[in-house]
Amino acid sequence: MQIEETIRRYLNVLGLDIRRTKNVPTFTMLGLPLRPVRTIVDVGANRGQFARKVLPLFPAAALYSFEPLPSACRELRKLADTHPNMHVRQLALGDRPGAAIFHEHVDHTPSSSLLSATPESRRLFPQTSRQQETEVEISTLDEQFPKPEDLIRQVLLKLDVQGYEDRVLRGGRKLLNYVDIVITEYSVVSLYEGQATFLEISEELASAGLTYAGNLDQIYDEHGTVLFLDAVFIRNGR
Repeated sequence: MQIEETIRRYLNVLGLDIRRTKNVPTFTMLGLPLRPVRTIVDVGANRGQFARKVLPLFPAAALYSFEPLPSACRELRKLADTHPNMHVRQLALGDRPGAAIFHEHVDHTPSSSLLSATPESRRLFPQTSRQQETEVEISTLDEQFPKPEDLIRQVLLKLDVQGYEDRVLRGGRKLLNYVDIVITEYSVVSLYEGQATFLEISEELASAGLTYAGNLDQIYDEHGTVLFLDAVFIRNGR
């Protein structure tokens, strides 16, 4: 114990710290891998970053990936070729079906959004400065899953839609009654014009019986201020 404390103090001087992996949510995923997840809905799948993380954890689960960018969908379909339970749909999701302008960040596609980036976003993340506009098709969760009662539970819903989370949730109010876990990104600072607030997201999920359970990850600036995070909500009693 004394050696551990000495090492810890030395690392603290260097601006580093030691934590046991059981206390690091990025390692434990807040215990989610222990749950019997059988259906995963990945909204804002980009090139499959989340899919690659959860497919080994839940190999028996059906995975539905939604992504509006054609280039990213090509990567997703390559991944799906090796995972028969993975289904790719080239769509953006919101609160009503139709079409809209999508702001593609050419040098960093994961931050692309249906919302315009703020000057603060471009200051903090210069890689979002170069953009091009693309018209994309929009659907809703309830339109894509008209019979949510047929989904095999437990159901995990992941949202990474750059400020559009409240619209996606409003378009999936029927589905949410059958969702057991939600992982949603939330921007603490103003990165997108008209972005969802944490209160709007949590109230929408609370109305469906889902309760905040902690953060998987938090991204900070050089001063330690939280910029955005991945929050987890879990159905009460499950």
